[in-house]
Amino acid sequence: MRVKSDVLRRIAGTELDKLFPDTAPRARDDLITAVVRQWITSAGHAGIFTVARNYWLHFEEFPDERFQVHAEVTTPDGLGQLLRNHLAQEDDVPRILRQLTLRQAVVFDNEDAIAFKIRVRPELRRFEIEPADPEE
Repeated sequence: MRVKSDVLRRIAGTELDKLFPDTAPRARDDLITAVVRQWITSAGHAGIFTVARNYWLHFEEFPDERFQVHAEVTTPDGLGQLLRNHLAQEDDVPRILRQLTLRQAVVFDNEDAIAFKIRVRPELRRFEIEPADPEE
């Protein structure tokens, strides 16, 4: 990616203001950082996850220094089902989703006190879950 991170932050801020216009400044800054990090490490793809929706942002850069951001809003059916299948505690789901947005991976204990690690691959719009390493 050739665009500088400060420019990416401004672009991400503009896109986030469209999707979440009333976000508190601290939360907005955290989301901007997460989106830019994902764009840089996931070939221009990023995801933001809430209980009601998944927001996928694709930053596309053109050779003539133009860019475009595509935003797609989807229902979190697959993610929700994955968490239910692994017995995620219902009251822990918002925290899991926020951490998944901010860090792209999160460890959680399910209803049976078994630790799992879920991660997102934004470039594939896919979630992966596995037993967590006891050291995590």
